[in-house]
Amino acid sequence: MTINPHTAVGFIPEITEIQDRDDIATNLDHLYSLTRTAVALGGLDHPVRLVVLPEGAFQGFTD
Repeated sequence: MTINPHTAVGFIPEITEIQDRDDIATNLDHLYSLTRTAVALGGLDHPVRLVVLPEGAFQGFTD
C-alpha cells in the first residue's frame, strides 16, 4: 500500500472580535487570504489537503 505525501497547515490567525453577525466577514476575508497563501507556498512540494483553524476563528472570544 502506497501513501501519497501531502501537507497539512495549521493557522494561528489574528482574530477580530465581532459585535454582530456581519463582522464575521472580516475574519472570513482574513482566513481566506491566509488559506490562499498557505496553499500556494505550503503546496510547493506536496499538495495541501488539510487546513486547521483554531477554536473561535470566525467569531473570536468576546467577553
